[in-house]
Amino acid sequence: MTPKPNLKAHKGGKVLDIPSLQLLSAILSRSQLAASLGYSYGTDRDIYQALGYDTTITWLQYCAQYERQGFARAVIDRPVAATWGRGFQIVEAGDDEDTPLELAWRDLEKDLGLTSMFARLDRLTGLGTFGVLLLGLSDVSNPQQFRNPVTGTRHRLNYVRPFSGMASEGDAQVLTWVTDPSDPRYGQPELYSIAFRNLSTGDQQILQVHHSRVIHVADGLGSSEVEGTPRLQPVWNNLKNLEKIVGGSAEMYWRGARPGYSLEADKEFDIPAGLLDSLQTQFDEFEHNLRRILALRGMKVNSLAPQVASPADSVDVQVQEICAVTGIPKRILTGSERGELASSQDRENQADYVEDRQLNFAEVRVIRATVDRLITYGILPPAKTREGYGVRWPSLREIGPKEKADIGNTRATAIKNYASCLGVEAVVPQQSFLRLCLGLTDEEVLLVEEEKAAALAEEAGSPEMEGEGLPPEVVPEGTFPE
Repeated sequence: MTPKPNLKAHKGGKVLDIPSLQLLSAILSRSQLAASLGYSYGTDRDIYQALGYDTTITWLQYCAQYERQGFARAVIDRPVAATWGRGFQIVEAGDDEDTPLELAWRDLEKDLGLTSMFARLDRLTGLGTFGVLLLGLSDVSNPQQFRNPVTGTRHRLNYVRPFSGMASEGDAQVLTWVTDPSDPRYGQPELYSIAFRNLSTGDQQILQVHHSRVIHVADGLGSSEVEGTPRLQPVWNNLKNLEKIVGGSAEMYWRGARPGYSLEADKEFDIPAGLLDSLQTQFDEFEHNLRRILALRGMKVNSLAPQVASPADSVDVQVQEICAVTGIPKRILTGSERGELASSQDRENQADYVEDRQLNFAEVRVIRATVDRLITYGILPPAKTREGYGVRWPSLREIGPKEKADIGNTRATAIKNYASCLGVEAVVPQQSFLRLCLGLTDEEVLLVEEEKAAALAEEAGSPEMEGEGLPPEVVPEGTFPE
């Protein structure tokens, strides 16, 4: 008989379960990875130490960087705003009328502002390795009951609260894990520790919350299903470089933009006693804008050339690398141009990036995870159609009035050139021209032909056209009326 595998391990006299060992292994692996960063020539050269880079970064460092640095805030906020800024709809396929699920979702969205809460959850998730959305259900009457799993299907959702977390830091932390190998959630969090702050009193209460009361969200997942990668981590060195460049350029301008001065005494000039003290007083007053005229004798004042260089190229190198890592188009990340002036390629890149984020992150990990949970708890009714519900996002590829006018002008020029070319239909038939050259869809081509036929019929039936030929339907094919 094959013995059952031992799912426990001993360390320091304590029994550790497998998920705890996995977490410990992950922490040790990260520590080893952090310790090896920056080394070249074996261990003879530590580039990270020489350049002042961090090898380990804490949750508080991420939060402080986000609060104080504009580029760090842009890296997190711009994708969140683009993803959630125009909202979304919960819809059921194959039903033109409002369904109970759609109506209930609208009421819940109106009461709790769930879209804005999802945006906050997205933002907080990016600061740490995961985020959680606490569901304030009606079955909790005291803080201790947050530990209890949710049972039954007759609940009311009173509020939701987003939190950011990491392995051993943040407002949300995993307290215990599911250790039963037969459980579908084996290796997943069982209980969370959440720091709940009461802004009215300033008090902080640590809640122990069962996993059934939270929506767990992680971005940038690797081998772990629980923890992802903080969004500032891959560009951390670039953010620090920007601080050096921008801060150094400010210091350089402060010290070098205003010219320095030197005193040059004549060769025959003998400096009398007390003159140096008088000169020191004059220059102190000149430096502090108390004096604009210097009274000198036997000396000449020389202005030193300012030492100022533009940091634009150095900043641009760092910004380009941040854009390459995050996928955010440069003009949108930096806000260097208004949206309508950005290139069409930038808009396409942004649309591709946001659509991918909406479909593969926001919809799957946030919206559907929440809606499915609310349906399970009876807060939302189930979908009445077999196809279930879907998430509808506003189109990101709508063009503005200027672009529409430019397209119309280009098409008008193409039509004019096509119509003025004799025998062109023998080479490119009209329908092919409409599809291939003007880019019209089949429905648009059909609409053009129907409106053209209607216009010709109306023209043929007008009093001005009477007697000028037979009606189109009786003209034999290939002949022309006399």
